[in-house]
Amino acid sequence: LKQSSFVCSHLRGRVYLRIASCDRFAMSPPVGTLHYIEQTLYKAEKALIVAKFNGLALDQKKFDAQKDARKPEFIAKNPTGKVPYLETDMGCIFTSNAIARYIARSRADTALYGKCFDDEGQIDTWLEFCTHELEVP
Repeated sequence: LKQSSFVCSHLRGRVYLRIASCDRFAMSPPVGTLHYIEQTLYKAEKALIVAKFNGLALDQKKFDAQKDARKPEFIAKNPTGKVPYLETDMGCIFTSNAIARYIARSRADTALYGKCFDDEGQIDTWLEFCTHELEVP
């Protein structure tokens, strides 16, 4: 990494981590569209951070649960109805951890998801710890 600045901010008792700059790789065409709900933006930010470090672009679209959740096209794309979800050419990936893992694994040359099976296990351990111990339910 060239030099990254992490900015922590507090809003309504939640901690938000933002990457001010990350010049590791040039950005590529978008991997897909990340749909998120404003109230749980912190879940979608996992994917955005991973994409930034992996040099991948993501389109973003705010999801309006009141309007969009019952639309037949949404149910057809994402039968579980979970948000955030990543819409790709190959289909939808839902839950914030699955999306982050997918994006991390999208570039083998960066080894962002580790270089071996044991590395992946350590990453999964901390990802699950953060989800179950640090995130607001």
